[in-house]
Amino acid sequence: MKNVILALTVLVSLAVLVGCDGGEPQHLQMLNAGNGEYLYVKLDQNVKGSDGLHIGYSLRSTKDGRVLHTFQYAPQEVRLDDFDGDGVKDLVYIVLDPSVKGFDGLHIGYSTRVALGKGDGSFQQAKVVATFDSIE
Repeated sequence: MKNVILALTVLVSLAVLVGCDGGEPQHLQMLNAGNGEYLYVKLDQNVKGSDGLHIGYSLRSTKDGRVLHTFQYAPQEVRLDDFDGDGVKDLVYIVLDPSVKGFDGLHIGYSTRVALGKGDGSFQQAKVVATFDSIE
């Protein structure tokens, strides 16, 4: 039941998302982590994409530049909030996901993923909580 509530909370929170083009983030998104710290997503040559060949992405802190989370696919939208009610900020994001097929089986869909916060500023491995055909 807790997972269902978490998934619904995430989906409601993401209902305000705007569409993006292609597989690249359309702008640098800064996330307020509190205490004067902001997080940002950047292309990172130290992170491998899902195919092991392309460059992936990382979520970094403006405070010390450390990597807090990595992405194999370009995140389309990222949110930071306490989604599971434990008082620790969690990460939720949407990615263009080759493992998700559209209704016609020809195009790639999207997945919404949640990475629960560990309490030290980093996040657990993300889990897919929803998949869908498009962002519109």
